[in-house]
Amino acid sequence: MNKKQKKKDGSFPANLIIIIAVFIAITGGLFYYSKNPFTPEFFSSLPSISPVSMDTAAIVSSFGQSNSISRIDYNNPGIDFSVPSKTPVFASGGGEVLIAGSHGRYGLTVLIGHPADYTTIYSGLGFARVNVSDLVKKGDIIGTSAELEKDGKSIIHYEVRVGGKPIDPEELIDFK
Repeated sequence: MNKKQKKKDGSFPANLIIIIAVFIAITGGLFYYSKNPFTPEFFSSLPSISPVSMDTAAIVSSFGQSNSISRIDYNNPGIDFSVPSKTPVFASGGGEVLIAGSHGRYGLTVLIGHPADYTTIYSGLGFARVNVSDLVKKGDIIGTSAELEKDGKSIIHYEVRVGGKPIDPEELIDFK
C-alpha cells in the first residue's frame, strides 16, 4: 500500500492532525485566560479598594441611609465621602470607562464597567482624567474632587452595582 492509497481510505496525514491539535490548544488557552473567572486578572478587576484616601476622607452618608446633603431625601444607593478640594479619586477596580462626563443630578461622573456585570460610579468630580472606552487598572487616578471655596470640602459619591442593582460597597471594601 502506498501513500496515495492511505489518504484515499480516509486517514489523515500526521501533519494535519498536529496542526489541528495546536490550533485547539492555542484557542482554548486564549478563551480560558480571557473568560475564566478564577484568573488573577479577574479578581484584580473587581472593586476592592477605596476610591479616596481614608486619611483625608470622612464618610458622611452610608449605603441605605437617608441623605439630605442634596436637599432631596432618598435612600443612598452608595457612600458619600467628604474630602478636601482637588482630592484624587481612584478606580476601585480595573475595567473600561463607560461614562466620563456630566450625568444628570450626579454632575461630573465616571462609570467603570468591571467583570461579572459589576459597575462602579464616581460622581461629584471637579475633573475627570479619563475618557469613554479608556481601560483603567485598580488604583489609577480617574479624576479629582471639585474645588469648593466655602469650606474647602467636596462630596464624592461612590456606588457599586451588580447587574445595575446597587449593593453596599462595604461588602467589598474596608473603609477604615
